[in-house]
Amino acid sequence: MKKITITLASFSLLGILVFVANLSLKQAYQSPDAKAVRTANPNHVKSQEHVSGYRVHIQSAVLSDKGTAFAHSDLIWNMYFHQALGNASRSAALLTDIEFVSDNKTQHMPQHLPFYFSYDGQQFVHSDLLGLAQSHPLSVLPKVLDLMSYSLTETLTFNDALGSTTYRFEQDGNTIGRKIVRQQRQTNNKAQESWLLTLKNAEHTMTNQPGPLTLEYSHTQTLQQNTQQYQIVQTVKIQPVEYQPFALANWSASHNASISSLDNNPSAPIVITAENFMAQLDQLTGSLDPMLAKEIGKFMLKNYDHSTIKAYLTEHAGLNSALIYSLQKAQTLEAEQTLADLLIERDLDHPSLQKVAMALGRIENASNIAFTSLQAVADDHSDQTLSGVALLSIGTMNKFSPAQSQQVERLLERKLTEPQQLPTAILAIANSKNPALVNRLPEYLNHTDGQVRRNTIKSLANNEVYQDQVVTSLTDAPDVNTVDAFVRTYQRADYTLSEENIGKLTAFYQATTHPIIKKRLASIIQQ
Repeated sequence: MKKITITLASFSLLGILVFVANLSLKQAYQSPDAKAVRTANPNHVKSQEHVSGYRVHIQSAVLSDKGTAFAHSDLIWNMYFHQALGNASRSAALLTDIEFVSDNKTQHMPQHLPFYFSYDGQQFVHSDLLGLAQSHPLSVLPKVLDLMSYSLTETLTFNDALGSTTYRFEQDGNTIGRKIVRQQRQTNNKAQESWLLTLKNAEHTMTNQPGPLTLEYSHTQTLQQNTQQYQIVQTVKIQPVEYQPFALANWSASHNASISSLDNNPSAPIVITAENFMAQLDQLTGSLDPMLAKEIGKFMLKNYDHSTIKAYLTEHAGLNSALIYSLQKAQTLEAEQTLADLLIERDLDHPSLQKVAMALGRIENASNIAFTSLQAVADDHSDQTLSGVALLSIGTMNKFSPAQSQQVERLLERKLTEPQQLPTAILAIANSKNPALVNRLPEYLNHTDGQVRRNTIKSLANNEVYQDQVVTSLTDAPDVNTVDAFVRTYQRADYTLSEENIGKLTAFYQATTHPIIKKRLASIIQQ
């Protein structure tokens, strides 16, 4: 199947494809003054009135018309503003704790990104990224600052890759919304957006400093390519965090120019030979570089037969993860068939078979070979552990192989009717991210089987939509393992429980005498 390519112009919000598949920023940039950039010395800040901090989380996805994700990314950073006093034309800011995960692969990011900004009224009117390459994912920053801008006295116009949009802003108490009053676009693709900014208090608009505010933004655009239709979905959540002082250095105009990006740092060709094969495998074990893995996989398939590959797995146990990963990243029908053949080799050790099963579910645009092989193992109850791993991998396949989504859905629906595999089926459905299947999970929140209930809470606790049902189930039938699963999942989720649900958990905390439950709950209700 031909790989999907979404053009840069498709991103009317951020103007950059932040989840480009196989993006590999090979070297993490270390700022020349990285040690001095951030400091706990409060003397760097004269007045807390002119500083603020935020946590920014950008999620992007391309979905099929059936809701299957072709690509997905998360871009997260902390952002600290120090507004200049007096009549200074620009102010200093710093990004830290930067994380970028594209299609489940963590990409290298700089430790810090300093930049300058100018602020007028409640609008960021200019930003200087100090020479950062436009192809770098962090070049999305000016668009994020646009999202944080507003005016209650005049309309504001923002430009993006597809044209310009003019907004009118309206305040209601401490919340501000915006409406489109004029657009000039280069495309007729349908788009929907929501934008809600919440101020710390209604009087905030009287100041001329950025923050503190909370922003929730979503943008959905329908894109037609040939005969296929896709949805591009992006969400941005911005929340205040405690300001962390940083050194106010006199950064040069090219300070960020040396940060590695895909375009200005092409990778050297990777050549695998019989002589360096083992050394390259050993290197892959430590790096998990997808491009290196792909080349190793292609070399193995070209030069080794099935029995030789199996022998390597048997004789080099410390390298079996790298070997299997290489076959997965080769992304060919031959690689898929080789993994399927290895899955029936019952004399391979159990960890290797589990890794093979997981690799089959992660082959991009896999054929029916991978699905059929995993289904056979998932239906074989003679090895419950391997069967469960295969079922979880089938759920994962829904994201990597959209062509198999209907088969995946039918199988997972069937597994919901099989008590023996119901707990695992629930986790597999969570892996699949199939909206219709996930929406069926709440009916298992009060299941009599503790493992079923626990897995259901774990699967739904990271989704804000289901928080009422999850919290009600949790407090109605307290269980230490279930509480632990909920807290751990929620702490990694990207939403905040409602005041009503915090109240329910607080009451639960006050009523219980179980020390572990109290300790776990305290971590999220801040007792």
